[in-house]
Amino acid sequence: MALAWPFRTRSPDRDRQTDAARLDRLIKAIDETSASVATELHGLEARYEATAANAAFLNEAIEDGEEPESKAASVDEMIETMERYRQRTGSLARQLDVLEDMKRLAQTLT
Repeated sequence: MALAWPFRTRSPDRDRQTDAARLDRLIKAIDETSASVATELHGLEARYEATAANAAFLNEAIEDGEEPESKAASVDEMIETMERYRQRTGSLARQLDVLEDMKRLAQTLT
């Protein structure tokens, strides 16, 4: 059956331009998301290091008798906090890996 009107498509140049613009926007969104994840990751790493140092100093002070044994609960809380930081930083690192894979894949389409 013949169509009553001709079916037309855009020119290949226009399709390439449209595809390139779309991929550029995708890569930019991936880069922005990666930067956001990296910022959170670096902030958590800094807090982790500070908490680890505080826990070590407090634990040493308790062992040396400079702080009461009741402060040991504070050390335990810091250790729990550090474990949550470790879990979150692992999650963020995996997110960065996925985003990098997505970016590489998107770049192969250009």
